[in-house]
Amino acid sequence: MKSQLRWIIVICIFIAGCSSDTFGGDNSQSMRVVGNKVFYMLIDEYLDTNDPSYDPPLSVFKKKYKVYDGKEHRIYEVTDDVSMSNEIKTIIQARKYLEENYPESLQLRPLTIVSEKVLTQWEKDGYNAENEYWKGSPKCRRSLPLSEVERRFFICNDGDVEI
Repeated sequence: MKSQLRWIIVICIFIAGCSSDTFGGDNSQSMRVVGNKVFYMLIDEYLDTNDPSYDPPLSVFKKKYKVYDGKEHRIYEVTDDVSMSNEIKTIIQARKYLEENYPESLQLRPLTIVSEKVLTQWEKDGYNAENEYWKGSPKCRRSLPLSEVERRFFICNDGDVEI
């Protein structure tokens, strides 16, 4: 009886220790919170040219992330905003402005995985995303499918993916 109770407790702890979420659209694979790590997925990057919270009106460059927070054992979304002149009307103009004036504002959050949606948009726009990557969130030499990220977690040092 004690042995069975012990196994039930172990299983309950295991289940409580893992949070999961399922993406829609092009990210339909399941992701989970891993250990004591926090990592991000850039799920959208866009320019809001009609943000009513600013007077006078401004264009706002937004990066939307899904956060896999193993420290708090939860998954949530956050958005980083950079305000600029409302004369900037397209995301291509916004990226160029930021590259020339505030390149650090383009940097990804630490340990960020870029979604297929964003990678496709960058490619469509002819955008060279080198300013997005930095020491805290380096670009890997090879990309991992989300299922592999889920299996191994994601740490990228000097272009290598580690377990």
